Amino acid sequence: MRLVPLSLSQRCRSLAPLLVVLAPSFVGSVSVFAASSPAPTSTATKPNILFIAFDDLNDWVLGARKGVKAPNLERLMARGTTFTNAHCASPSCHPSRLSIMTGVRPSTSGIDRNYYSQPKASWRTGPNSGTGALAQAVILSQHFRTQGWRAVGTGKIFHGLQWVDGSENEPSAWDDYYPSALDQIPMQIRPDDLVPDVESGVAGERPLGGGLGRRGQIFGAHPLTAPTEKMSD
Repeated sequence: MRLVPLSLSQRCRSLAPLLVVLAPSFVGSVSVFAASSPAPTSTATKPNILFIAFDDLNDWVLGARKGVKAPNLERLMARGTTFTNAHCASPSCHPSRLSIMTGVRPSTSGIDRNYYSQPKASWRTGPNSGTGALAQAVILSQHFRTQGWRAVGTGKIFHGLQWVDGSENEPSAWDDYYPSALDQIPMQIRPDDLVPDVESGVAGERPLGGGLGRRGQIFGAHPLTAPTEKMSD
């Protein structure tokens, strides 16, 4: 399973010791957040942390769906602890992601829906900032930075769509972001690249059923007709 572009994966391979957190509780797509510590200045070594957020897959990658092959994730899971009773803070992308990255639940922030085409993050101040509880919030990557880690990321950590301008991410909260914090996903597989559910033997088994037609295939794992070179990572 391809998770990161080569430039970031090369950095991640050099992180040791490494604490890996898999978070199958976002709504949207695969994204990666890595926090690497500088050379230790004392006998206590800070761990490097790789946060992999994968979403809209439900139980498709956690060994519960026949036919889904994810050997790398399965090896990683076998080395740690799997929490099978995990839940999103919200069923929508924007409030769920904000909750994880700020530690503030949607009922407190007052942000309970998605917003699109914002030239910059809209959740701190302004008409889309809910109760204003996030005005001074410190997001997870920035917290690591202030504690001596280097924070790099890629993919859809904050809400944003690759076919509209803008992102809810904040460039100032990262040391590096690929391709950029305001252009988190430059390209994504389209419905026409997906093998029909009937051919895959999973017709009617997706979380959203067949109500969305081909668009509904995006919600869950699926085989692709697209070559590896066409993937955005």
